[in-house]
Amino acid sequence: MERKGIAIKQTDCVLMARVSSREQEVEGYSLPSQVRLLKDYCLRKDLNAIKIFEISESASGKKQRELFNEIIDYIAKNKIKVLVCEKVDRLTRNFKDAVMIDEWLESNEQNQVHLVKNTLVLHKYSRSTEKLNWGLHVLFAKNQIDNLREEVDKGMREKLEQGWLPGKPHTGYKTVGDSGHKIHVQDTTMAPLIEGMFKLYDSGEYSLSRLVKTMDEKGLRTHFNRPIIKSQMHRMLSNQFYIGKIPWKGRLYSGKHEPIISLELFESVQRRLKRKTSSKYSKHSPLFKGLMQCDECSGTVAWEIQKEHWYGHCNHFKPCTQKAYIRSEEIETQLLEDFKPLISPSPKVIAWVKKQLRAKHQADMEMQENLKKQLEDRFKQLTRRDDILYEDRLDSRISSFIYDQKHQEINNEQEIISKKLETINNDYLSILERGINILDLSQNATKIYKSKGDTEKRALLRDLFSNLRLKDKSLEVEYTPLVKAIAKKVEKEKQLISTFEPSKSDKLTDEEALFGTVSPLWLGVRDSNPRSWDQNPVPYRLANSQ
Repeated sequence: MERKGIAIKQTDCVLMARVSSREQEVEGYSLPSQVRLLKDYCLRKDLNAIKIFEISESASGKKQRELFNEIIDYIAKNKIKVLVCEKVDRLTRNFKDAVMIDEWLESNEQNQVHLVKNTLVLHKYSRSTEKLNWGLHVLFAKNQIDNLREEVDKGMREKLEQGWLPGKPHTGYKTVGDSGHKIHVQDTTMAPLIEGMFKLYDSGEYSLSRLVKTMDEKGLRTHFNRPIIKSQMHRMLSNQFYIGKIPWKGRLYSGKHEPIISLELFESVQRRLKRKTSSKYSKHSPLFKGLMQCDECSGTVAWEIQKEHWYGHCNHFKPCTQKAYIRSEEIETQLLEDFKPLISPSPKVIAWVKKQLRAKHQADMEMQENLKKQLEDRFKQLTRRDDILYEDRLDSRISSFIYDQKHQEINNEQEIISKKLETINNDYLSILERGINILDLSQNATKIYKSKGDTEKRALLRDLFSNLRLKDKSLEVEYTPLVKAIAKKVEKEKQLISTFEPSKSDKLTDEEALFGTVSPLWLGVRDSNPRSWDQNPVPYRLANSQ
């Protein structure tokens, strides 16, 4: 640059522009506007900007820290003497960075920091009033960030108390709603894949590695359209968000989003994940692998293939006299016979039972929802009380001792409430539906079994049988409690039908009279009016029947 024929040597400098929030950009504090301001300043002060560093609001706190360190390293490496920034809160917001800048200024008397809007130029020999001005601005900048973080935490906690996850949803969900009122709902494309992922792993046929590959082929992707890797898969299978809970900073909140999977399925998957050793999985493993025990020694039945047929036998890991081998097809033939005692001879009665079960449980569901709401309201009340207590402590209206004591009391009560909320079955309806599904399954087991592949067959057997034992070449079965209750009802129903006598009343057909005789057996309630089976008498759980 020349001024009236005299050459003026410009001093090299570095410019730093930072925007920390979207609101600042909207209000005119954008990076381009800051850069223009700093360039104009350099022209007036004969400074030559050789490098411009921009820190955008989109950068994370860690990334912003890395960029700031990069600026300091660049200045030191290139022996730059001047750093120009709009104002203090654009340069630093914490004491650690401020100390770093102070040390840089003290290292060389030529080093300078120009803070344009603060009309402040700092150097090694700055006056005490200028240093005080700098220190106060740093203090206020840090206070502003601390206050912003506190307000953000309060906002997040309030959203969590309302039952919604702050920020981006997990895979399987999407965000809907306007700003400030956004909620998460199931993604109709990914949610079924999440449910399928849990069911496949629960089948016992998939290791995590195989499950990752399978779900990738099915199209499961993150919100950034990336495949799920093994570590992500493990976290997803452990994520309580999928059963309607929100884990957040060591606490568990009750969510209002719709669960993708049932609590029962989730807990079954957790038991598999916690096993110290995993099974060796094979695409061509035998149908009954791991499902059957030896009746004599309780050892797992081993399977081996001979002439393209699977044969099962005791593994003899324990002393045992059973030496018989049995083909897989023979086991299936016996199983089909074990399905027959579950089939009711009255399909109309089964349809009616399902209807009554739903009606019976409606009142229980409403009671649980009311209790849940009362607990959540009390939790919110305690949170507000804790916030007021904190403000009283900041304003010195109460002592630290009183604050700590009251704060601990509130935390203790909130922990008790959280445990009570966990005991409330948020999956009540899905568990009821599962019971009804088991009833459906028991009536159609043969047809379903014959139409499914090995994975689905294993799932069906786990739903119907709690134990399968091999005794020589015979299969001994034990039904699950609910299925056992169904079998007992079917047996009594057949006995009633065998002794049934047609109605002598002109008002009832034989079908209606038979229905009036059989239906109370299933529900444990005898109705004096057989025509009332379209209404809602009070049933009880089949699992509790004798």
